[in-house]
Amino acid sequence: MRRLDPDRFSPAVLRIVQRAWGLCRAGGREEVTLEALWTALRIEESEARERLVEHALTLDPLDDSPLPALPPVRMLDDRVNEALRNADAIARGSGRHSIAGSDHLLFAVLELDDPVTDAAAAFDRVALAGELTDETGTLEAGVLLEEPPPPVDDGSLVLRLLDASANRLGEGLRVVEDYVRFVLDDAGLSEACKELRHATRPLLNHLPLEHRTAVRAVQDDVGTEIELPSEQARGTGRDVLLANLRRSAESLRSLEEYSKTRDGELARSWQTLRYRLYEVESQIARTIDATDRFADRKLMLLIGLADLPRSLEQTAESAIAGGVDVIQLREKSVDDGALLAAAETLRAITRRTETLLIINDRPDIAVLSQADGVHIGQEDLPCAQARRIVGGHRLVGVSTHSLAQAEAARHAGADYIGCGPTFPSQTKAFDAFVGPDLIASVSARMTLPAFAIGGITADNAGGLPRVAVSRAITHAEQPEYAAKQIHAALDTSEVSVGANGDHA
Repeated sequence: MRRLDPDRFSPAVLRIVQRAWGLCRAGGREEVTLEALWTALRIEESEARERLVEHALTLDPLDDSPLPALPPVRMLDDRVNEALRNADAIARGSGRHSIAGSDHLLFAVLELDDPVTDAAAAFDRVALAGELTDETGTLEAGVLLEEPPPPVDDGSLVLRLLDASANRLGEGLRVVEDYVRFVLDDAGLSEACKELRHATRPLLNHLPLEHRTAVRAVQDDVGTEIELPSEQARGTGRDVLLANLRRSAESLRSLEEYSKTRDGELARSWQTLRYRLYEVESQIARTIDATDRFADRKLMLLIGLADLPRSLEQTAESAIAGGVDVIQLREKSVDDGALLAAAETLRAITRRTETLLIINDRPDIAVLSQADGVHIGQEDLPCAQARRIVGGHRLVGVSTHSLAQAEAARHAGADYIGCGPTFPSQTKAFDAFVGPDLIASVSARMTLPAFAIGGITADNAGGLPRVAVSRAITHAEQPEYAAKQIHAALDTSEVSVGANGDHA
């Protein structure tokens, strides 16, 4: 960082500039002003101040107050720079002085056409000028510091950088898409990744390939020789995915920032694409986490409090023994206290097992009972609002009745979905039934766990990947046996995603 050259200015001048800098900072200013420099000339002990004493233009000196560090040149305003430049010129033009002293600076300040020095109008400038200049009285031109070099035209260098970022982006997005396509086997997310990758093409038209390749110089890229051990270590396919999501986001940020030097609208387009990537990244992460948590969970029990043929505890324990791995408490006819007490009872039971506990329609009860999540319907609290209440670590399930609703639930951040009504139900009355086709369409479109719901029994559960059941278990003569029958009927050929992100 450039500062005043001590070979061109005396220690007194440097102290005066430091004092002015300290006065400005104390006043909340971020730049040394001419007003502050004039005040410092009148305060700081120097030959200039002795001359000002004669004209009663001094101020009381500060009591040994410490001086700040010398400010960088860029923190001097234009008038201060002009005064220092002229002081240097006077010293060099005098023929007698090799560096500019406080007298030179005083004269340079007084010569400025500025209201700051109007109070010093009576000062004898002519006499001072005669003492400071050579016998001819001329003041030769000079410079404050070495003139800064002209700005570098770095257009081709920026284009080279944009080319490298574009290449990294394309590579990273392709690696992400491959994982989503071949490991997650998720058609919807694969399509989203492909759309994202294709969305870069019109933006790259603003950076023609022939121009980019013209400045490409791989052999001169110092980065090709820099390699960290972590770059060659990837424990699982999921590690590769995460690394390339970060690589893609960083490349988009670089494209956005450096495009600002060429085209502001292009930079904003890269920014929009970066936000799209964040959304896709969130959906990928949510899908991976959900498939892990539901990897072997196929049977959900919807349990209410009314009309149970046995106690809540007996029903839950018997169902869990029969293979129920998710319990959803669904009851709208009791008061909040009774609902919370039932949720806490189920939490105590499920905590002793691997069974998940979900609370229907009440994110507040889910939090208070320390349940694993909440389930909401199309007319309940929106998914995003439910998420704000239960937090990121709890599950949010959403009931859906069409493929479009299932897609919307995934975009809204659902961890799993219920699809139905599949068959006529004894619990709810419906005007129409989507049948098994909806769960088949959803399962073909996304890896996000989906439960068929509505009228499921052991007789019709075959071929369904996951099911949510109510009376077929709760009102069975032997809930444990009924659960085992339904579990046995479920399709066991479904491919799941293992804990390390690879096919299991």
